Amino acid sequence: MQFSDYLKSYRQCIKEMPQKKIQVAFLSMFTIKGLKEVLTVKAFKEGIGIDCYEGAYRQVIQEALGWNEQFVIPDITFLLWDAESLLGDYYIDAYKYTVSERRNYIEDKWKEFRQYVNLLEQNIPGILVIHNFAYPAFSPLGIMETKQEFGLMESIEYLNHSLAEYCRDKTSVYIFDYAGFQSRFGAAALKDNKMYYLGDMKLSMDGLILLADGYLSFIRALAGKSRKCLVLDLDNTLWGGIVGEDGIDHIKLGLDYEGKAYREFQIYIKSLLHRGVILAVNSKNNYEDAMEVIENHNYMVLQKQDFAAFKINWQDKVSNMKELAEELNIGLDSMVFIDDDEVNCEMMRTNLPMVKTIHLNGNPVTYVDEIKRLTDFNTLSFTEEDRKKNEQYRTQILRNELKSNTATLEEFILSLNIQTRFEQLNDSNIGRISQLTMKTNQFNLTTRRYTESDLETLKSSGYEIVCIHVSDRFGDNGICGVLIYKLEKQELFIDTMLLSCRVMGRKIEDKYFEFLEEAAEKEQAAAITGEYIPTLKNKPVEGLYQEKGFVCILQDENRQMWRKNRKGKE
Repeated sequence: MQFSDYLKSYRQCIKEMPQKKIQVAFLSMFTIKGLKEVLTVKAFKEGIGIDCYEGAYRQVIQEALGWNEQFVIPDITFLLWDAESLLGDYYIDAYKYTVSERRNYIEDKWKEFRQYVNLLEQNIPGILVIHNFAYPAFSPLGIMETKQEFGLMESIEYLNHSLAEYCRDKTSVYIFDYAGFQSRFGAAALKDNKMYYLGDMKLSMDGLILLADGYLSFIRALAGKSRKCLVLDLDNTLWGGIVGEDGIDHIKLGLDYEGKAYREFQIYIKSLLHRGVILAVNSKNNYEDAMEVIENHNYMVLQKQDFAAFKINWQDKVSNMKELAEELNIGLDSMVFIDDDEVNCEMMRTNLPMVKTIHLNGNPVTYVDEIKRLTDFNTLSFTEEDRKKNEQYRTQILRNELKSNTATLEEFILSLNIQTRFEQLNDSNIGRISQLTMKTNQFNLTTRRYTESDLETLKSSGYEIVCIHVSDRFGDNGICGVLIYKLEKQELFIDTMLLSCRVMGRKIEDKYFEFLEEAAEKEQAAAITGEYIPTLKNKPVEGLYQEKGFVCILQDENRQMWRKNRKGKE
């Protein structure tokens, strides 16, 4: 789409926007006219509703100081403060200063900028995303720039390093890598000099479209729309050639031209395991031929244990994808499919549009770039649980096999030997608890999203926050659920009750209600009250409160309130 197309589509998107919206704010030191419209349309295309607030031009601090008077309460705020705006003429002519003057100037500017960020943190709720600083495309000293002590480039590097250190342990402050963004696309390609001098637009219209793509990674994660599973074809995707015809010794995979391209593609895919992405295979192939390559080829990077599930057969790939989703117990909209065959890709897009489908162009030297551009797996937190995710989903297949060989659900659950324990919110689990509120959609009665900072605020205001650990005969599932509640007027009010999809169907929710009964007894509560807020995905828990003996006391199109009076407390 062209920039003008986004502007035309914006009004229609506003009319059809989902009722539940993420509140987005932009605070910028340069003109960003049109960014709101582009981001709104992009988010809408992914089923995400947003409302955007644009702060006044170059009035970042004034906006922050008067924020309590503003109508909007943002869920996420983007701070577009560039190096040129912060440093002034220094950005163009740093060498009119001595080395010591340069150091002092940059240190003072960092302290000044840090004060601004502190002010934004204190006055504006929600997540704050700060641009780091792009490097100038040219130095006035040319090739002698790197010979300078604390020169222009090193000055920017100091600012970026200081910002990264500052943000690292702040739970609700993130960095948008604007320096990397400019490096990736090129400073010249992102800028329209005429519009810069006319209207202080430091990004061209095409540049704003690309920036919106970057912002969408944060919006997607905040909306719980991050994807979690990468499903891969084999022939001409993970290796060159067709193993059933060429044989293991003649496929392209190794250290030569094309073989190296396929091998490096596998290396980048394997790196996704470190961030908790699940890997699976969906391939039309003879199973034995394909597994011989995976298990025995000398240059195969991805090993059998790296994949959570395999569908290697002659069935159509759409059916295979549905079966993979069922086996892994995840939604189809959590999956990304990569294939070199255009017909298979078109079938997937037509029949399963919720799956993100990527068609490789058949030239393996471009494959690594395809995987680098993939932002759908971005999340707002990363925990030790994520490193174990592929293994946890791999054992899910073993559980499914056990379930299929067990006569009843009760027998299956009993044979799993499930062990659970509850744990209060603490420094070691807060990241995982926040992550679950952000990502869990199916077994989530209210779908409230909480950052780590939000959780700390809830705790300080009297809410109890606990997580549940789950393990069974096949291994440790880690932290799989969250329960947030508060005693209000002799009623125990449930704010959040959720379970990871990987432990759904095992009656873990019964442990929640046992826990709540014990908490209610301890607090001498007369009743337990819960809320159900329907979404497109949490239909599986629509009748949970009724099943547990609660009575509906309020119902409209947006929510239901349920209460269970405790015996002897009426």
